[in-house]
Formats: sequence, structure tokens, C-alpha cells
Amino acid sequence: MKDLLSTWYRKSQQIAPVRVRGLDRKRLMIHFGESGMTRGAEIGVDRGRFSQYMFKVIPGLHLFCVDPWRWKLRGESRYRSTVERLSQFNATIIRKNSIDALVDVPDESLDFVYIDGDHTFDYVMTDIIWWSKKVRYGGVVAGHDYYRFRRGGVIPAVDIYTQQHGITQWFLTDERTPTWFWIRERSFVDPLDEQD
Repeated sequence: MKDLLSTWYRKSQQIAPVRVRGLDRKRLMIHFGESGMTRGAEIGVDRGRFSQYMFKVIPGLHLFCVDPWRWKLRGESRYRSTVERLSQFNATIIRKNSIDALVDVPDESLDFVYIDGDHTFDYVMTDIIWWSKKVRYGGVVAGHDYYRFRRGGVIPAVDIYTQQHGITQWFLTDERTPTWFWIRERSFVDPLDEQD
């Protein structure tokens, strides 16, 4: 995956974020599978359709599916639908808020995380900060919906995080609701690691 990202970065004349022409989030998951990634987490699962797609294109995947499914009328039915849809796969379904679910996943144990939960600034930033720590060095931190919409905080959260952590090579898929992603590297500045 790292070689592929470096190739995409070198071919582009853009500064980060680099939009990878012709790449959508489904093709990105195919690249995850081709790179041998087998342990991931999806934060914000809804009905489990994208989770199901990941299982189809990533051989041997074990996926932590995190969502509180808390909507008054639709939450329970969406939760049951997800459980049924993913029952044939190696899914660990965690019905908790993303922050409460952190205790269920060891640090640096994932090959990737895909953040697609609450899209307001505070939640996106919190998910990036804490779920990034669950990804091994060399793994991928990614999320959905890098575009402007009402009450959407994805763009400012991702932009501020990458700037503050010295992430200069990061990417966007080439679609209407882009996915953002980068490789977690040791060279990134992590203020939380420097508190000791």
C-alpha cells in the first residue's frame, strides 16, 4: 500500500490532499485487500452495506463494526439488519459510541480504520485522534465524506489534524463524497505521546 501511495503522490502535481484520479472508496478497499490488510474497524456502520462490501473484497478480513445504533425509530431495525447482513463474516459488532468502543480494540492492532460516524467537527476530530492509535504503523487511517455540507465538520477536522501532526502526504478518492486517507507513520507529531 505504501508503494502505491508513493506512486500516486509522485504522479501528482498537487499538494496534499492529492485527489487520486479514478479511485473511489470501493477500489480503495480492493487495494487494501491486495495489500494483505486483514484487520480493520469501521466507525459508523449504519446498515452494514459498506462493511459487507469490505468482506467481499478483502480476503480473510476481521472487521470491528462500531455503531451505537441509537436512533429512536430506526436504530433497532438497522442494528438487526446489520447483524443479519454480517452474520456470515468475521465481524465483531460493537454497539457502543466510538469512544466507548476504544477499550474493545488494542492499540496498534489494526491494519486500517475507516471513520464514517458522526460527521460534526468534534466527533470527527475525536475519532481521528483516538482511532488512529488503534492502527499499526504502516497501516491506513481513512474516513468518508470529505466535502462541505450543513453541520459537516469532516474537512476542518481532517485539515487541522493533518497540519498539526505533520502529515504531508494524504489523499482523497475521486468521487462526489470523497474518502480521505493516509498511512500512519512514526514520524508524525503526536502531542498525546509526548505528555509523559
